[in-house]
Amino acid sequence: MITTRPATPADVAAITGLVQRAYAMYLPRMEREPQPVRDDYASLVADERVAVAVDEDSGAVVGAIVRWIVDGELYVDNVAVEPSAHGRGIGNLLLELAAADGRRSGCGRMWLYTNAVMTENVNFYQRRGFVEYDRRVDQGYDRIFFQRTL
Repeated sequence: MITTRPATPADVAAITGLVQRAYAMYLPRMEREPQPVRDDYASLVADERVAVAVDEDSGAVVGAIVRWIVDGELYVDNVAVEPSAHGRGIGNLLLELAAADGRRSGCGRMWLYTNAVMTENVNFYQRRGFVEYDRRVDQGYDRIFFQRTL
């Protein structure tokens, strides 16, 4: 069974490793590391911006989501799932957790972006009701912006 909870400082190493493994498949397609690989998860956890998905059988952190409110809208900065746990609904579980948080906070929209070379992510978000609303080079990355009404 997979459960979610707010991340704690004890999870930082697991989150950092998980993100590195989750994004490793994209590195050959990119000219440089994706931003989530370089993020400071200790600070993000301390700021209460991270939730984790935990496999209750093993106790392992198998997913993480980084999100916060920007101008009254829920921004999702990163969704990462342990590659060996793909196909178990963890990414969807984390997105729905974020959507529920956003609704409780009065947000009417959830938005995020992904790199255009991460075609698997594009399909993943579209299947979950996200609609593309912009595409542009941002901070040197070719990004596709998605939104979903909450």
